[in-house]
Amino acid sequence: MKKAVINDLNEPLMNLWQQILENPENLVKLYEQLWNEQHTDKKAYFFKVREQFNQIHQPHHLLYLLARVVKGSVRYNSTGTFNQSADNRHCGMRPSTMRKNIINVSSLLLGCTELSSVDFSEVIKKANKNDLVYGPTLSRHVLHKRS
Repeated sequence: MKKAVINDLNEPLMNLWQQILENPENLVKLYEQLWNEQHTDKKAYFFKVREQFNQIHQPHHLLYLLARVVKGSVRYNSTGTFNQSADNRHCGMRPSTMRKNIINVSSLLLGCTELSSVDFSEVIKKANKNDLVYGPTLSRHVLHKRS
């Protein structure tokens, strides 16, 4: 891979990506702690972590929430508060699997990836004809132009 650019306006998500790339072992260690602590009351624990995330936006909190939310989708309310519910049918990805996935992604992308949290149009302006560009905003834009 020559170079990858990962961008999203969701700054906490981009902070999570930064930890995946630059500090994967610590991220996985913190995720494992959260995952292990949830087992006494996983529903109440999810809400506790969600509240903590909404206050301090720690990447490991977001990783845990993403592993536990309904349909894996992220939802924020109008005030910017993460408000998606937990899928209480499961406990999220096992730490051993999460570790393997994060270490593999970090190894693949570290050193050749640029992270940003800007409007999608700013990223598009830098792309050239040989770049592969993917994003929901682009898809909506392209579909809108075809109509």
